[in-house]
Amino acid sequence: MAHPPTTDFPLRIRGPLEGLEQARRLLEASGFQAETSEVVHLDQHPHALFVLDAAGTILYLNRSWREYSGLEISDCLGRPIRELLSFDPAATPGGGLCENAELHALHGTRRVRVAWRGDGEYMAGSLESIRAPNEEIFRLERQINELNLALEGCLLALLRTLLPSEVDHARRVASFAARLGEALHFGPHELEAVKLGGLLHDIGKTRLPASLLHKHRLNREESRLYHRHPEWGLEVVMDVTFLSEQARQAIYYHHEAYGGGGYPSGVSGEEIPLTARVVAVADAFDNLTGPAPHARMGPREAVSHLVSLAGMLLDPRLVDVFINDVLHLAPTLEEVNALALAYS
Repeated sequence: MAHPPTTDFPLRIRGPLEGLEQARRLLEASGFQAETSEVVHLDQHPHALFVLDAAGTILYLNRSWREYSGLEISDCLGRPIRELLSFDPAATPGGGLCENAELHALHGTRRVRVAWRGDGEYMAGSLESIRAPNEEIFRLERQINELNLALEGCLLALLRTLLPSEVDHARRVASFAARLGEALHFGPHELEAVKLGGLLHDIGKTRLPASLLHKHRLNREESRLYHRHPEWGLEVVMDVTFLSEQARQAIYYHHEAYGGGGYPSGVSGEEIPLTARVVAVADAFDNLTGPAPHARMGPREAVSHLVSLAGMLLDPRLVDVFINDVLHLAPTLEEVNALALAYS
């Protein structure tokens, strides 16, 4: 007798038969004939298995049936399968597949997938549990979050190795960028892009001479080299397949100026990708308030300085959202005017 497709009916696994000769004969009669090197180990199979006669009466159940239903096997043998399932396989004795059946378990109903085959005299089949959609989505989201955390940990370890002096700055920029993204109601993919883009925004500095990394004033040749680090950063991450295009854009365009004249491409305004404009605001604020000797502004002074950069270097809308919805530190008119006089 020919075997049924194993993709629809996953009964055949390696293992000893261990005294289940009657079930084996019933399965063979239904077309599930075990080969010498790969026999059916029914009682240890993770799915709930059943063997029925032509009328749909239960002749055999494996141990997993009790785990699925909470019912004693001895109480189920001899009963019609339709008393335990929301449909009757005997109505389609040749075989079939039901993707969304209900098993009447001891403590309520349980959604299951049912596959079965028959030869007119016997039927053999299996049940497997179906997770509720919300539970499955929650499980996948949790796995993705765990992978993202592990990924960020690997990137931080890489930064500590390649740019040990920049790793704390990178973490702060990633955090500020993510908070600004949340205030802008970014979706999960955009949030991940600005977070990873912020974390890796200066990865191109790995190609700069170490002497330039802490130098505040650069000569013309040093400036030319420094201005290449966004371009080099894109080259460094080119083969990092898990980085989205939006994250790559944040790395490449974060030094472009909203009013024009930035680098490396010289684009301006809305031509600058949004993720890059977000990272630019986060980068500017941390450069003003971070531990570097040329920074160390207080938050309010830094906020006033951000206002002075809005429209020239930074997207004014994003500066406004960052100050009011992320920092909650809107400057007073006096502070803005004092800063304007200082830089005039």
